[in-house]
Amino acid sequence: MTTTLIISEEKLREFTDINDNLDSKLLMNGVREAQDIYLQRLTGTSLYEYILDEIDANTLSGDYKHLVDTFIQPF
Repeated sequence: MTTTLIISEEKLREFTDINDNLDSKLLMNGVREAQDIYLQRLTGTSLYEYILDEIDANTLSGDYKHLVDTFIQPF
């Protein structure tokens, strides 16, 4: 099963003080867990699943893209 991540590893490292010494697999597991637990709680399951579906289909645009780029990824 493929897990969709809302933020890339590169962008996460850009937003934080995480350096290249941290294993990427561990980092992405933490991102997945944060998305599933904390982000989904904030956005609601319907919006969360819609955003993941749009990312999977590479069709995220408009207000949803703005929401992701401006608020969700920095979260």
